[in-house]
Amino acid sequence: MRRQELFSTGGPAMSWSKQQARFSNLSFRREAGRMRKQAMILALDLGSTAFKAALFDSGLNRLAEQAAPTPYMRQEGLSVELDPEDVWSAAEGLIRKVAEKAGVRPSHIGTVAVASQAQTFCVMDAGGRPMTPFISWLDGRAAAEAAEIQARFGPVFHQHCSFPAASGQLQVCQIRRLLKLDGSLLAGRGAVAPLPCFVFHRLAAVRVTDSNLAAMSGLFSLERRDWWDDILDFCGIPREALPGWLEAGGGFEARSCCAALGVGRPLRLVSAGNDQTAGAYGAGCGACNVLVTLGTALVAYRVAGDRPGPYSATGCWGPYPGGRFYELAYRDEGCLALDFARRKTMPDAGASEFLEAAEREQPPVGDCGWLFIPGRIRSGDPWIGDGERRLLPYAAVEGITFSVRQLVFEDLQCRNPGRVLVAGGGAQSGFWRQLIADALNMPVERACGDSLLGAARMASGAEPDNVSNAAVATPNPERAALLAERFKQWAAAQKTR
Repeated sequence: MRRQELFSTGGPAMSWSKQQARFSNLSFRREAGRMRKQAMILALDLGSTAFKAALFDSGLNRLAEQAAPTPYMRQEGLSVELDPEDVWSAAEGLIRKVAEKAGVRPSHIGTVAVASQAQTFCVMDAGGRPMTPFISWLDGRAAAEAAEIQARFGPVFHQHCSFPAASGQLQVCQIRRLLKLDGSLLAGRGAVAPLPCFVFHRLAAVRVTDSNLAAMSGLFSLERRDWWDDILDFCGIPREALPGWLEAGGGFEARSCCAALGVGRPLRLVSAGNDQTAGAYGAGCGACNVLVTLGTALVAYRVAGDRPGPYSATGCWGPYPGGRFYELAYRDEGCLALDFARRKTMPDAGASEFLEAAEREQPPVGDCGWLFIPGRIRSGDPWIGDGERRLLPYAAVEGITFSVRQLVFEDLQCRNPGRVLVAGGGAQSGFWRQLIADALNMPVERACGDSLLGAARMASGAEPDNVSNAAVATPNPERAALLAERFKQWAAAQKTR
């Protein structure tokens, strides 16, 4: 089945309307001339901590930006859900507010480019009405289904899916769980709507995702470059319940059904992949570079070139704009671990105050008497040692930094990257950037570009390379030697408890 035939203007029973939208399979670079004629590009990043929007002109100058907290509805035990109407309200509100900030009418926006967290999805009916809440990638209720899928597909799973093994966070595992509860959920009326797909449907009544996001879901085969029939059959998921797809960074023309943008107006929609990919594209992360994101999760990302993966037994891989591929390694406990440590040691302080305290108490020589293992925050006991309590914040930041070192050198096996860029909320801290530079013993740059710029660059057809970055932290040889020894202690402690 061709990709064009998978599109739907309303639900799984309806076919793609050529009068309503014309799908283009050209690469985003070949579309650059037409794209630059669109005066305003709205970029959305539907992240795990915040939804963000920015408005760009045709020269990719950022005119305004706005953010809102990710609208979680339920965070209880293993359950993490979002209300679809709250999701749309937040996204539409950002469109209106960012246009107001820029002093332009929302109807002047000609292109909307969307980057998103992966996995998070809901099920909607043929009319686009939600049938379930959004199930977040942070939701942990599908462990049993993940074990069933892994037992069935084993080591071949990584040939097809971005992730090396099935986990309860994957879309395919959560859908299998929902179908156990209601076997008729996708029978003729239900359609799977990943987060950006839902927003596209509210913008222009189309259901579409991209190969970058689809490959992370467990529903798509990277080897076959299409939905993965074997796993769909195993889980009882009808192919027609899945959205259409296009290549990462690709776009298509549609007619707006969004009041904020003007009903019936021509609108170009661009699917910019997962937020890590958009961030790498915005930061100018080229071949041999590594981008570290200090966000909700801790992520190390590299552009791998045009040879498909998998590249390692543990790395995540998938399509990157322009016919290339990426590899990333991650830990769930990034700034989640930082927030845990802050709540335990400085409950009345914000993240910036916590980092300032860590910097203030950084020991000039020797160790601090504590080791912090981020992966143990769920047990409630991540600190090991008997140092002074005032040193706990520093130990927490150091422990997360050691996870960065592990991701770059061991998981990605990048012993000598050309550049190391850092992004995310934690990257604003000069202290933390310097600590990472010392732990890696190499210069670290704060990325100037972000996922919003990356999505806008994809929409415009601009290349990601040669983006200048600021605030370079140079390693201190004495501190680098000290942290190398501390890392050995940390790695040993990580394995023993």
